[in-house]
Amino acid sequence: MCSRSQSEILFGGNTSVTYKLNKAGVSGGAIYSQEKCAIMFHENSTVRFIRYTTVTYEANKPSISGAAIYSGKKCNILFDQNSALTFMDNRAEYGGVVFSVNYFQISFDGNTKVTYKGNYASGNGAAIYSGKKCNILFGQSSALTFMDNRAEYGGAVFSVSYSQISFDGNTTGTYKGNYASGNGGALYSYKNCSITFDENSKVTFSDNEARLGGAVHSRSYSEISFDGNTSVTYKLNKAGGSGGAIYSHERCTIMFRENSTVKFIGNHATNEGTVYSTTYSDVLFNGNSTVIFSKNGAVRFEGAVCSSSYSEISFGGSTVVTRNVSSCFMITQQ
Repeated sequence: MCSRSQSEILFGGNTSVTYKLNKAGVSGGAIYSQEKCAIMFHENSTVRFIRYTTVTYEANKPSISGAAIYSGKKCNILFDQNSALTFMDNRAEYGGVVFSVNYFQISFDGNTKVTYKGNYASGNGAAIYSGKKCNILFGQSSALTFMDNRAEYGGAVFSVSYSQISFDGNTTGTYKGNYASGNGGALYSYKNCSITFDENSKVTFSDNEARLGGAVHSRSYSEISFDGNTSVTYKLNKAGGSGGAIYSHERCTIMFRENSTVKFIGNHATNEGTVYSTTYSDVLFNGNSTVIFSKNGAVRFEGAVCSSSYSEISFGGSTVVTRNVSSCFMITQQ
């Protein structure tokens, strides 16, 4: 399906909408939207995008961008009030499911269940690639899941160049078993980007793996915030280098504010730090009711939290650090 130049396409009130086993030579195997277009999926019972591949005609290998959905230049795609959305086993070079550039907006709002599972990108962002001032919103869903996705950077989500991604007001957000051969097992944010997790009931990052930042990697003036959530948990994430759960680098800020409970349990880094901050970057825990670091480990240096090169990790509120393999380093307790 192709939408060009100020077009609009609506899928509404259907029992089932399925896109399956299609291929695109370049981009957007299911949906290709270009220049001031709008595509809406509204109040459907089930919407599925399964096993899309973008292929080169010569080599029959994953190529280019957005195996299921490609959107560019001031386009809007809306998925709202659907019962179930599934994006599974899609493959591309960039953005295994969704590739967005150039002031694009995609919204997943008020859906009961949204699942990204088993998607693959040989480059960045197995589920989502967001670039150049794009906005992606996941809001008011009962169950939001990113599971078993694989990429080089951003095992599930890759955000670059002034993009903004919001995960707000969801009942549960689960980021499990995602893998990046480079950095950011679940999320990678680079170059003046913003990723927010606000007012969710439960956010869980578990069993994600990468070289740096087993679950989350933030770089180059980017910001990631967790505000007003009931529960935020990082569990059993793994980094081959530093930052078993979180790696913040090059003037970035990662903030945990006014959450009821924040837990880091059983995360592991080969070098240092379940939470690692370096090169003028900060990780801030302010106004949370309880913050717990337990049973985290590192082979070489600090097992719980570590900062270096003019960076800061600060805690304000109730903090418990227990049974981690190695001690804390350069922590500011407020």
